Amino acid sequence: MTTQLLDARMTMPLTDADRRKFAEEGYVVVENVLAPEQIERVVAKARSVLGNGSDSGQVVDRFGSGEQPVLRKVRGLVRSDPVFRELATSPAIVDVVEELLGEEALIFRDVLVVKPAHEGAAFEWHQDSAYWDIDPPALISAWVALADVPESAGCLTIIPRTQHEPVEHVLFWGEQRRVPRPVTRLLRKAVSLAGTGDNPDGAGGSKTLDAVKRFVLDGATRFVPFFGKLGDYAVDERQLSGLGEQVALPVRAGSVVFFHSLLLHASYPNRSDADRISPIISYMGRSFRFTGRGQADFLPAHPAG
Repeated sequence: MTTQLLDARMTMPLTDADRRKFAEEGYVVVENVLAPEQIERVVAKARSVLGNGSDSGQVVDRFGSGEQPVLRKVRGLVRSDPVFRELATSPAIVDVVEELLGEEALIFRDVLVVKPAHEGAAFEWHQDSAYWDIDPPALISAWVALADVPESAGCLTIIPRTQHEPVEHVLFWGEQRRVPRPVTRLLRKAVSLAGTGDNPDGAGGSKTLDAVKRFVLDGATRFVPFFGKLGDYAVDERQLSGLGEQVALPVRAGSVVFFHSLLLHASYPNRSDADRISPIISYMGRSFRFTGRGQADFLPAHPAG
């Protein structure tokens, strides 16, 4: 039996300035969304899951040139763990999401992202909807800060006002060798077969194909580090110069960054002395349409009962 998490904000509405900022710039930062006791519970559970390591099947590690992982990811905790389910269905988060969506929300996917201290990997510039088979491409992600996240820890960095249209995404084989467009399109279709949004349980994917994808893009990087580049379906940095100014978003513990699924964003390596542990929960409107393969089963954003 679990203790229901408390909401620091309860159902405090967004201000007119918040709503205007999201509409115009594609994101809004809301502080004090999580209470300290809430943060403690989520951090404790996250460390417990991570302590089981990649042998548990839950934790996916990506390696660089060294022996330690440079990126750790845990998918689908909202389905399997009551602490993360309570976080994802917390009114303090869901009320903001639904106000921005303008309708009832479903949980599209969730992932716990860990950038280890000193060497945590970067995320290249991308739009989330480039990966996701959902129409319209107007989902909202909640990026949750469990500790203070300064720029040195690899905080979220965005380009405001880029949420209005898709930008071409590409793949690189190695640092500068661009994968041909026909091959890139084929690999993007394979993502749909494995479950859009890294969500084979909820988004109609094949668990076998998902396991193959995870081995190639993550597990095999222990032996062939540059395989990880094939997972970076991203915008060519040479395209960025005309899209606007890059804005870093350092945040305090308990804050949440709410951002549109077409907003261009990235994050730089974690050079700080602490692991950067960040749950990210992505929501879609109930009226949104799944356009991927198979049958979708998205979780409700409101707890049952």
